[in-house]
Amino acid sequence: MVAQAWKDGLIHPDGFATNIKTQLTSYFANGTVGFLPAPASWSSDAIAVRTADPDGEVVAFTTPKWDGGGYAKNWLSNGAPYMAAVKKASPDRVQEILRIMNYLASPWGTQEYMFLRYGIEGYSYTVGDDGSFTVTDDGKAEALSGLQYVASPRLVHYSPVPAFAQAEYESEKAGMDNTAPLPTVGLDSPTDLARARR
Repeated sequence: MVAQAWKDGLIHPDGFATNIKTQLTSYFANGTVGFLPAPASWSSDAIAVRTADPDGEVVAFTTPKWDGGGYAKNWLSNGAPYMAAVKKASPDRVQEILRIMNYLASPWGTQEYMFLRYGIEGYSYTVGDDGSFTVTDDGKAEALSGLQYVASPRLVHYSPVPAFAQAEYESEKAGMDNTAPLPTVGLDSPTDLARARR
């Protein structure tokens, strides 16, 4: 299916380039590509389109079956890797680690959350009059993005454009209403594990 899509010219020529992720949003915003499979950055991509074209509109949709006849099921896999574990240690050490995890799990919108996600306002990021966030060059260079996946708080659909946040929520809800368990969850593949170690 992918080979045929490539032959039909449905995939951007740079689609398999190693650095394509850094260009996806700009390709989408300027109309170079019309479809972007990026659910995690839906709101920011929609804002980029609106910035490039004030009349631009982004619509989320559920993937149809290849041969038609309704929507394809979304596999329920292991879920988001936002959990953390504590190695067996002395009570004092465990309490210390739990305090760090508690900080990392700071709720959305708190000073701790803003610092962990964006850094220092005015240095790492700026906030526009409309509530939008712009990460500065210093913020990009010093971002510790991995921290947002350790003991993370609940996800909040935030966007300075309320319609974008609502659309993102409704899209994810529709996706969750059309799911099927992934039969390979919990199974190990020696071949896959060997390749992953390379």
